[in-house]
Amino acid sequence: MPDSTLPHLGTHYFDAAKVPTFDLGATGTLKGKKAASIAAPKDACKGANGAVDWLQLTEAEGSVGLKLGYRVYTAGGKAPPSCAGQKEHIEVQYAAQYWFFGP
Repeated sequence: MPDSTLPHLGTHYFDAAKVPTFDLGATGTLKGKKAASIAAPKDACKGANGAVDWLQLTEAEGSVGLKLGYRVYTAGGKAPPSCAGQKEHIEVQYAAQYWFFGP
């Protein structure tokens, strides 16, 4: 991500077991397990291929200090419907709000 005037609040990545992980430093770490999802609203900014679903994530083993997370207000993020004609590696940009809750 390019330099921003926004403060850095945490890092999102997938661990070696492909578990979505949100490291919010001293606030805690959520290793997420999908509990529920709904399609993004029809009026969401679709980007090239549509807006990714909104998610509810519950804690998985290894979470510390965080119990619940939500991905909402998504814009873009859906992968192309086919790999045909794509480069070997592609990026699909999206934006979303993430809300986290602790104990």
